[in-house]
Amino acid sequence: MRAVTKGILRALLLLACGCGGGSMPTTVDTGPLLPLKVGNKWIYLITEADLTSRTKVQIVTSEEPVGGTGPYQARLAFRLLTGANDTYGDVSFQGWDGTRVVRYRDLSYDGSTGSLIKEQFSDPPKLRVDDSPEYTSLDWSWEESYVEHVADTLQVDGGAAIDAGAPIDAGLVADAGLVADAGLPQVRNIWTVVSVSDRVTVPAGTFNALKIEKIQNTHTKSPTKKYFWFVRGVGKVKEAGDGQNLEQTEELVRYTIFP
Repeated sequence: MRAVTKGILRALLLLACGCGGGSMPTTVDTGPLLPLKVGNKWIYLITEADLTSRTKVQIVTSEEPVGGTGPYQARLAFRLLTGANDTYGDVSFQGWDGTRVVRYRDLSYDGSTGSLIKEQFSDPPKLRVDDSPEYTSLDWSWEESYVEHVADTLQVDGGAAIDAGAPIDAGLVADAGLVADAGLPQVRNIWTVVSVSDRVTVPAGTFNALKIEKIQNTHTKSPTKKYFWFVRGVGKVKEAGDGQNLEQTEELVRYTIFP
């Protein structure tokens, strides 16, 4: 009877920790690699190179036009809030472009004043993950290139906050002290599918994940390399560098995904 009771308690504990982020081995084989739906939420543990750690919360808050000044301002996308909690943080607009999930627009805010300090968009929009059979096949490799357009507040007059939905035009740049960049040099990345079923353990559980390598700025003298682990129906469960530089690691702790 005691053994049966222990078994029941263990089963109940694992069940309680499942989708919310327990340690039960989990394999999810259905759904998109990055499920975007209003209310979906991911909590990550970020470990810095010096082994200090912090929590990052990412939540899909709404579906709305991208806005801003880029060529995709009228495109309907999901608004993702990323910060220390699900109330304040940076904003990105992400959505589906065929089989690809891309980032259309990013807004960075000062954590102490709430002022907008940077707005950027890339043309074409930069990739987060491609869900197609071809781009999720083992050893498949492809190149991505885009131009990053940035406007940032090197000096903000009076520390005035900028409306997150306001376009960055010449008047706004002058009024807010924003410094506009006509466009950074072209970014070139090489992506490679390293594994289609990599067993990875994070605080949220153990998953069989699609592991993708990304080498960024391949045309420069100092390219960087990162790895991403995606799980169908869950999203990104891990992100890490190649260990050659001072890098941080992100690991999924808890998640909420709506059907």
